[in-house]
Amino acid sequence: WEVVKAEAPDDQPQEPGKVGHFVSCLQITIAKAWESRTHWPRILLENESALEREAAPDNLAELPAKTIRPASPDRTGWGPAEHTKESKAKADACFKTNGWRDAAVYYTRAIGYTPEDEKLYSNRAACYIKLKKFEKALTDARKCTALKSGWPKAYFRQGQALRGLQRWEDAMVAFKDGQFRDPANADWEKEFEKTEDERDKFDSALKEQRRLRREADMTTELNEATVVAEREALVAVAEHALKLGKSRQEAGELAAKGAELAKQRVHEMAAKKKSMMVEDDNETNEPAPYRIVQEDGTVHPKGFCHTDKGTYYMGMVVMNAEKPPTNQPWVEVRHPGRLRWTQGCAQLRLKVTLPESVKSAADVDVKITTTSIRIGTVGDADPIVEGEFERKVEPEGENFAWYLIPDEKPPVLELTVDKAAAEVYTTFSYGTLLWPRLFNDDVILGEGLFEADLTDLPPHLLEKWRREQARSNQKSLDDRERRKRLTEEEVMEETSRNWNDEFARNGMPTRFDTNEDRRIENVR
Repeated sequence: WEVVKAEAPDDQPQEPGKVGHFVSCLQITIAKAWESRTHWPRILLENESALEREAAPDNLAELPAKTIRPASPDRTGWGPAEHTKESKAKADACFKTNGWRDAAVYYTRAIGYTPEDEKLYSNRAACYIKLKKFEKALTDARKCTALKSGWPKAYFRQGQALRGLQRWEDAMVAFKDGQFRDPANADWEKEFEKTEDERDKFDSALKEQRRLRREADMTTELNEATVVAEREALVAVAEHALKLGKSRQEAGELAAKGAELAKQRVHEMAAKKKSMMVEDDNETNEPAPYRIVQEDGTVHPKGFCHTDKGTYYMGMVVMNAEKPPTNQPWVEVRHPGRLRWTQGCAQLRLKVTLPESVKSAADVDVKITTTSIRIGTVGDADPIVEGEFERKVEPEGENFAWYLIPDEKPPVLELTVDKAAAEVYTTFSYGTLLWPRLFNDDVILGEGLFEADLTDLPPHLLEKWRREQARSNQKSLDDRERRKRLTEEEVMEETSRNWNDEFARNGMPTRFDTNEDRRIENVR
């Protein structure tokens, strides 16, 4: 800072005959903070409320009188009525100057002397409404109606409080009750309109907020799914290319193309999901019935696969007999608490999120039968997870176990249980061992979501499947070689006969025209 000479403002007097008038000024130079090095629209922020305060007196002689508080009246011998009158007068004065908090304090003091005065509760409710403390305002308004049920203003205050709590229907009922008691007052229609307008504004804001949140969630899921799909495609294509004898450079180029195709596929499915999203007008506030995720809870690439029924996955079941699936999806549901589950052909795996209060396994209560499960905390009657299984399990199976995953916040319980041995041993197709849902009241999942993990089958059943698969593959190769020796007409004839046999087994009247049918027709 420094003292400099500067031209005086226009409001300062100048000497006659002089063009410019200069005075001494204090010049201060201040460096802007690094994050504030932009254009400032103004230098100082003006305190608008300061302009509303009482100004200093023009006459300094009056200043001592303004700083001295008036003497309190002699309250000796006052009864409840006098104390109430004084407190109410102070409260009314504060309310008129927008001092709603102080007004509520004075009304509370007045209520302490005359607790049966409905007007005091009404006035205090008005203060609480101004302060947006609508629960307290509703309590006072209901006290008004209890003290004087025929007073229309009590229902007016109740409607205001309910409107502030966004309980629109209840607010309309309260205003109608007041209108019933004072039908000549035209202000009730204004309150109806105001309530409708505020409800429309709230619904519009909620709809926009829901849309933005949904778009943000979709963007996050899309990014996660893209990364996973690209990584899986890179590994799978590269390994396959190397097995076919490609060089490392060729395998890398093919892997990059495969990753790009996987990325395009995920983005196409995301665009399809966006186009199939339910409109806000019909959307409920209930959470989605399930999410398709990975073991750690992040979104799975299959979470973007859909049918016309919503978030389902339809496709062929992949059979894994040599090694477990590399990226088996998990399904996240709430029943009523949150859990994730996945499955193989013979086992189920569950991960249950527990409350923060759980410190060790001794705090957890797990009860499982052949048809149901209940997981809760010791001493708490409300379950964390409870439900009836879609099919039967083996609670005493050799793989049944549960434990708390260490260092998880919040705590997570992991549980493994065998599916019913009778079902595993008697099935004709191991793909049917995959459950369409975990609990019998969940949303049914589409085929192809889970890969059939045959590695968790008993060893002799796995060996049996491998023999049957080898026999089936050999039969398919033999049939392919045999068809190479047939003419196109003979192939079409055989295909038509096979389809006709299939139609007949299923009781369908459809038939393909064959040479055999034509010969029978000629004989007839």
